[in-house]
Amino acid sequence: CRNGLLYCARATRARAFDRLGEAVAGDGWLMIGAGESAAGHATAFAPACDTSGLYRRKAPPGTGPLAASAALKSSLGKRS
Repeated sequence: CRNGLLYCARATRARAFDRLGEAVAGDGWLMIGAGESAAGHATAFAPACDTSGLYRRKAPPGTGPLAASAALKSSLGKRS
């Protein structure tokens, strides 16, 4: 993806980041060119540290470790 989105219109970049968000694994990473930014376009990605162009995939709502823990507690409670 490096330096490809730089030349696209804003709406096209937004659609591309949406599609990448669907395609990248839940614990995946996205590297884009230093001149590019996902800021304002990609709700599925968060900047990784202070490194320009490196983003990590955000966990979808309700899928993090706390959600898994709550689901496990709920299923164990139903057995009683």
